[in-house]
Amino acid sequence: MKAEISSVVLLNPEKQIYAYCTRTTERAYPNWSYIGLGLQHDMILYLKKNDYRCHDKRLRYHAFPELRNMKY
Repeated sequence: MKAEISSVVLLNPEKQIYAYCTRTTERAYPNWSYIGLGLQHDMILYLKKNDYRCHDKRLRYHAFPELRNMKY
């Protein structure tokens, strides 16, 4: 399994809404699966699977080993 997290993006400067994405692959499903997360004042506004904004070419993704090591 591979896991990556994007850099944080300021979606709405007036309302101070920030967002980032995670993406993962698994051996059985080699294509990326995305989850988008929006935050305002340290509270989650939304959590959306396969959020279209996560495909933006301007996002930079980085290794996210903590997600791979989670137990759930």
